[in-house]
Amino acid sequence: MSDEDAACVARVRDGDAAAFEALFRRYASELADYVYRHAGERDEAEDVVQVLFTNLWLGRQRWILRGSLTAYLHLAARNIMSNRRRHARVEQGWRTRVVSIARLDGGQSCPGPDDEYQAAETAAAIDAAIRGFPRQRRQVSRMRWVEGLGYSDIAQRLGIAEKTVERHLTMAFKELCAQVPGVRAVR
Repeated sequence: MSDEDAACVARVRDGDAAAFEALFRRYASELADYVYRHAGERDEAEDVVQVLFTNLWLGRQRWILRGSLTAYLHLAARNIMSNRRRHARVEQGWRTRVVSIARLDGGQSCPGPDDEYQAAETAAAIDAAIRGFPRQRRQVSRMRWVEGLGYSDIAQRLGIAEKTVERHLTMAFKELCAQVPGVRAVR
């Protein structure tokens, strides 16, 4: 790490807002271009850079830099992009599962905007209901419906019988049908 980078990091760690602003001005554009090349969307690139620098400022007292400041910032940006992609995949999985079990399309083959809104509302209600399940039922439900694991994989991970997994999922689905309007068994 260069002496200039080390001095800048030390000043930021001590709460020097001017040093932080200088750091932002020096690297924000370069990082946004880096993220844009990987993400393909300018708005997302700017969001990632904003999150990176916000996290950096909030965690400045714990900031320890080993090596190049440029490499650190690029790695941090890449990690934020990766986390956002992973989060988007989980959300999409929930939406897909909710639409498939909630039967919100009223017989239509292609859900419209109102259906998507209702599906999001139902997803939130389902998530709240699952949080209220007993610990093992909650684990089994999330592993099946969020992670998409099969019964045998869940049983193996939790060290329980497949029949126990099946029983938990049956009970969870019955509770969801009773607690969340719009959720009913899919034929």
